[in-house]
Amino acid sequence: MIVLPEQGLTPTERHGLDVLVDLSRLLPAPPGMGAVRLEIVEGGPVGVAALSAEPVAADGRLLLPRRVLAAIGEIVSAAAEQLTPERDRLGRVPTSANLLIGAGAADTPVVSRLAMQIRQAVARVAGDRPYRALAPWPHGKRWAAALTHDLDVVALWPAF
Repeated sequence: MIVLPEQGLTPTERHGLDVLVDLSRLLPAPPGMGAVRLEIVEGGPVGVAALSAEPVAADGRLLLPRRVLAAIGEIVSAAAEQLTPERDRLGRVPTSANLLIGAGAADTPVVSRLAMQIRQAVARVAGDRPYRALAPWPHGKRWAAALTHDLDVVALWPAF
């Protein structure tokens, strides 16, 4: 379990925090619960580099730089891709607009790794405080696959 900050985050930081807590599988706790508290601190690296720092945990607290939440929020919302005016000859956003590709980390699950490190740090620092992590879904499985298809033009369709 983890007590989350209730105020003082931008929408991007709040979205980053929500994703991080969801991936960590930690159960958010009400402020009076006595569980490990997440505290947001200033400073630290900027951008994708912010995600490589180990979470600091001590005395029933987990300290996380605000820039980490901002970086996660920007990555998972694809903000850079949505805001860039760059387009290729077919009108598509170039891959260079992606923050992870720009940082050379496209093949590294940086957000998932950080979430796992946070879950482990909270477990270490919890002591006699309540600690709960949710089971992966469904039925404890760690991943799932969905098969789908995309049809642009259907043969013999009257419109084509």
